[in-house]
Amino acid sequence: MKPLLGLMLVSLLGFAQEPVSKPPSAWWVHGSVFAHLTFAAMDGLSSWKQGEGNVIYQQNSGIYAGRFYRSGAARLTGITLSFGAASELLGILHPKWRRYISGANLGAAGAHVGVTVSNIARNPYYR
Repeated sequence: MKPLLGLMLVSLLGFAQEPVSKPPSAWWVHGSVFAHLTFAAMDGLSSWKQGEGNVIYQQNSGIYAGRFYRSGAARLTGITLSFGAASELLGILHPKWRRYISGANLGAAGAHVGVTVSNIARNPYYR
């Protein structure tokens, strides 16, 4: 695991030293935030009333305890919108960070895609 983290750090440092004459376009941030929000919504829709492995998104009590329901949807929405708003704000305040911000958003979007595919593969409703 340590060699992999070291390799990732070296690649990021090499990328950070690239000479950039002007900051990247703001569309780097807008597009990646849109992708993150879209795939988070797909994750929530495919998880609805299903068993939830993430404790943060589990319903605490009631007939849907341990499943993704209203409180989990509210938490997913709040976390995703906060991340998107922070990304947009940082993209405005620090234009040179836009590629890194978009990388973080696209990584989160990729995680949501993976969870969505997993939910669809496990759910008998989609078969």
